[in-house]
Amino acid sequence: MELNMTLNGLELWKATGGFANEPHVHDDWYQLTLPVRGQCHLVQERHAYPLKAGIGIIAHPQTEHYFEIGSDSAVIVIKFRKPPSGSFEDVESSGGRAEFRPTQTFDPAEISSLFRGWNSILLDDMPDLLQVQETELAVETYLRRMLTGQENGKGIIDNGTVIDPHLRRVLEYIHSAYTSPMDIDSMAMVAHQSRYHFMRSFKALTGSHRINIC
Repeated sequence: MELNMTLNGLELWKATGGFANEPHVHDDWYQLTLPVRGQCHLVQERHAYPLKAGIGIIAHPQTEHYFEIGSDSAVIVIKFRKPPSGSFEDVESSGGRAEFRPTQTFDPAEISSLFRGWNSILLDDMPDLLQVQETELAVETYLRRMLTGQENGKGIIDNGTVIDPHLRRVLEYIHSAYTSPMDIDSMAMVAHQSRYHFMRSFKALTGSHRINIC
């Protein structure tokens, strides 16, 4: 089974159960292949990579690649045209193109959970534009963590949730100004959200009025 979702400069795929594709290249796309269950036999530039869940690989633009998975396996693919800002500070740039290390480690359970959330929003018959924009930002945030190796960065709270950068600024604002009066409208402005959407997203993030930052 194939599942495809398209965003602005991003594509999200999921393949399960006996999928295989032909050798191909993307002229201007990076492709991050993330096996989340079973084994994935991937060939890139004629080099074979027997990948298992938790070990991903990046195909740079104009790199020939293809993969095959068995009936009990699943792979999530994230394609992006432009690396998220801040994601190539520690890698070399060749001819204006960011160069990342080929293999990446990740948490299969985390990306599977995130993908389900993105899927529920993007495959809605009439998705809310703000939710789509926030989903794009969430995907970019995940990519930035992956590509910089920051698995436990400031963008995560104690339940493992990836925090939207705008909401992280709200948490930092509350933490730094907790002795000063503050209201929902001012925090919504910091988050660049409407009052209603901020209340909903903040409650979803924290689960309560208590905030734990790590």
